[in-house]
Amino acid sequence: MSHCPGRGEEVILGDQSHIFIWEQGGISQLAGVHPRTVKNKDDGTFDIEEAESKIRSDDVHLTVTRLICVENTFGGKPLPLQFLKDVRKVADKHNLSVHMDGARLMNAAVAMDTAPQNICQYADSISMCFSKGLGAPVGSIIAGSKAFIDRSLRHRKVLGGGMRQAGILAAAALLGLDRATEKIKMDHDNAKRLAQGILDIKNDHLSVCLEDVLSNMVMIKVNKGINPMSICQAMARVTEEEETKLGCIVNLKMFPGSKTTIRAVVHQNISKSDIGLAIKKIQIVLDSFDDGKGYSVEE
Repeated sequence: MSHCPGRGEEVILGDQSHIFIWEQGGISQLAGVHPRTVKNKDDGTFDIEEAESKIRSDDVHLTVTRLICVENTFGGKPLPLQFLKDVRKVADKHNLSVHMDGARLMNAAVAMDTAPQNICQYADSISMCFSKGLGAPVGSIIAGSKAFIDRSLRHRKVLGGGMRQAGILAAAALLGLDRATEKIKMDHDNAKRLAQGILDIKNDHLSVCLEDVLSNMVMIKVNKGINPMSICQAMARVTEEEETKLGCIVNLKMFPGSKTTIRAVVHQNISKSDIGLAIKKIQIVLDSFDDGKGYSVEE
């Protein structure tokens, strides 16, 4: 809304981006902004020439292109700086703004071993979440020019997003920022441990590309024959038998990202020993699928 003040204006964004797929199409419902998609590559980038070809000409029959959006990280992968530089170049050429959905911006910075400002320099505005990666109980932030923030404050107010006595939440967010690098590095290491543990199980139902685990997300490929939702439901259940085997209750909350993938996200409250228990739980669940002990398996 702050970048596209006129109803029917347009944003160019990836076809697999969060802004496009989720949030009930909020950019159209609430802001009257028309999304025009480009095909996302596996690393979250898109073809720069394709994006430029989608920029509208000055024609009364067409929408007006105002904005390019990128998502960082994308599926746990940080966007390459050269890609961001190329997006900025195209935006400047056509007098467009660039917004970065940086919900996990700090994960991207740690993964790339660079300062956040080296990533942010290519965007006009950035959003970042304090509860993803930083461990705060709640909260997000947007950053941009003073004029952009002034407009955003008005939009936030009319959408009902204003908060009272929010200082205690801001304090938690500041604490998360202070400890960000150390905590996020631990999360990334634990994500690698989880991915390696799944590979070490050597079960045909699940596979992971270790090279793709660059931050705190593990994208698990589910091979033909099992429904990802069934696996996630099994991971969340606890049987007396497995509690006896593990010596404690292990409840894994994973997300069925698609018909062939499961997303596992590591956060600061998960320790190295927790990862060990999670791997054992996964082994037990996969064994139960192999044994056909009541779990739902696709025909």
